[in-house]
Amino acid sequence: MLHALRDHGRGLGGEPGFRVREVRWCIDVSADGRFLGVVPLGDGKRGQPTERCPDMHAMNFGGKAHFLVEAAQFAALLCKGDEDEAKLQGMRQRHAFYRQMLVDAAREVPLLAPVSSALSGEHELVRIRDALSAAKAKPPDWLTWRVNGHDPLATEAVQLWWRAWRAKDLNGNEGTDKPVKKAGPSMVCLLSGEATAPLATHPKITGLAAVGGLAMGDALISFDKTKRAFSSFGLEQSANAAMNDVQAQQYIDGLNDLVRNHSRRIANALVAHWFKDKLPDADDPFALLYGLESDGSAAVSAQSTARHLLDAIRSGERTDIGSNRFYAITLSGASGRVMVRDWMEGSFEQLVRNVEAWFADLGIVARE
Repeated sequence: MLHALRDHGRGLGGEPGFRVREVRWCIDVSADGRFLGVVPLGDGKRGQPTERCPDMHAMNFGGKAHFLVEAAQFAALLCKGDEDEAKLQGMRQRHAFYRQMLVDAAREVPLLAPVSSALSGEHELVRIRDALSAAKAKPPDWLTWRVNGHDPLATEAVQLWWRAWRAKDLNGNEGTDKPVKKAGPSMVCLLSGEATAPLATHPKITGLAAVGGLAMGDALISFDKTKRAFSSFGLEQSANAAMNDVQAQQYIDGLNDLVRNHSRRIANALVAHWFKDKLPDADDPFALLYGLESDGSAAVSAQSTARHLLDAIRSGERTDIGSNRFYAITLSGASGRVMVRDWMEGSFEQLVRNVEAWFADLGIVARE
């Protein structure tokens, strides 16, 4: 399963330290750091998928924040009116870290100076917070910035700065007095088969909040107990499932893409499917089944399409899809963890045969 997810994510061009996020708001500032307004992103229900958002590591240490693209509660201290003091203190700590990173980045990347300036004064911060509240922004909503009409996130200089900062912090030389915890000595990576220094913790899977997951994301691979009884062979945390950062990022990117773009909710779970080789939408057998939800009369057409595909594969007319394979995974969330409720894989021909048989078995045919 992990290999299939990794292979899907490999083609998405992911990189450790970056990820796709659904960004809901854009804070517009002028070249001299004046707040200009809040711009909504996305379709009103979901944010705009935004690639290459910096993704902070070792968030379990507390106090750290993501660089540039962050939740409104930490970037602008947007919170609910009845928030308890302990949580407010944590938000202020993370906001201070977020703001300090922008100050440090602005020294080397002048484009970020207006963002740093807008956050340095309480007056502008209050204006930003009030505008977000007026727009009905929620504290967990992701937000980004626009400076004098330009998107700093798309600037190579900004990405280079983040890569350099991240590399130093991973060695414990930057950003915090607590070095990043290493999972252990060199081990064999479960996905690559190569010797690697395994990650202590893995990035989160997002998009499962509607099926029991957390808004901040859920872990597919996690080991939260560090006591001896929970440390197999003396291994701690994700050293129990050793992977390097590249392999982990690829399976995370793959599963996040499936949840975001190729899943459908059924009861209290999400079902995502994909194919080893890219398939035209018109040839997707799952689409035939999903189409029945809106139009019961589509059954006859769907069965005909399935039979045509099956005949084309058997006759050799469609050699391009005959050797393809399908994968399907059923997911839900459970207390911050991803629950894999079902996993299916097999040949494309077998899938089409089963779909066609399903329609045939349910068909009502008059005797004459």
